[in-house]
Amino acid sequence: MPFAFSRVGRWRLCLPCLLACYDWWGRRRLDHGLGYLLSFLVSARLHRLPLAAAPDRPVSGVPCIALCLSLDYHRVAMLDVSAVRARPEGYWRISWHERVSSTNDLVAGAAALGAEEGLVVGAETQTAGRGRWGRRWLDAPGRCLLFSVLVAMREEAPAAFVGMAAALAVLRAVREAGAVAAGYRWPNDVTAGDRKIAGVLVEMTGGMAVVGIGVNVCGCAEDFVPACNATTVEEAAGRPVSREELLGSILSHLHGALALLRSGQAARIVEELVAADALVGRQVTVARGDVKVVGTAVGIDEAGRLEVVVDGEVQSLSEGEVVRVEQ
Repeated sequence: MPFAFSRVGRWRLCLPCLLACYDWWGRRRLDHGLGYLLSFLVSARLHRLPLAAAPDRPVSGVPCIALCLSLDYHRVAMLDVSAVRARPEGYWRISWHERVSSTNDLVAGAAALGAEEGLVVGAETQTAGRGRWGRRWLDAPGRCLLFSVLVAMREEAPAAFVGMAAALAVLRAVREAGAVAAGYRWPNDVTAGDRKIAGVLVEMTGGMAVVGIGVNVCGCAEDFVPACNATTVEEAAGRPVSREELLGSILSHLHGALALLRSGQAARIVEELVAADALVGRQVTVARGDVKVVGTAVGIDEAGRLEVVVDGEVQSLSEGEVVRVEQ
């Protein structure tokens, strides 16, 4: 088995090993310098053959094969678009990729070129994924649903409710998948307990809305960075969940939720989310830029605003990020 080697001092390092290691570390979002260092050390450990002692000695491919298997070095299993069943049939145009910078950016670019509602762009991983307030979105390749949907804005469907409609679609689909205890955390998150299952980011471009949705589907909480405080649909449901089936369910429910908005029934969306409110009665800290509001969440009003009691007075928050929740 032919291998390409790089000379480093007295050692020959296998380039496939270096690439395999670096790709594995990279998929875990390590700093580039740290990733290269760890790759170097692993490759050196597997192939430490002194050049002076055996300059012509053939090198076995076994270490490389073992490394590739042990580090799970293979292409991420791609979502099967042909297996997605979304209503209404023929409405959604789905494009899926292994790796992109940001699905929201791709859909926004397509909108600028004249793309119409119903376009869906997804990926197994994003190199520049983002959440609300510019926060970086971390994912586990092959275990999530990361996609963006193009939605045409209309006067009867206020922009403020589009994110809530998407959150409701995800909530319904996740519950149907078996996570019956999943709840809604204002403004656009779906949770199980206090752990995040999914998030929604809505960005405007011209007269269109780009609705970015990220759902942790497979595996368990340990598969994600602890700081994310995340869990998965499978862990909440207690059984395996098909990503294809879940995507089809989310898109179907999204079409229904948007239909409610466009028929002037936004109150029905708010009502269903209020029934699933995971914050009501709890002490919360809501960040609004550099300002933080601390109080007790008492509900969501008809305009979709979070109501928080602060020093005996009710404040209605139209935007912000819940950064802390206490019992």
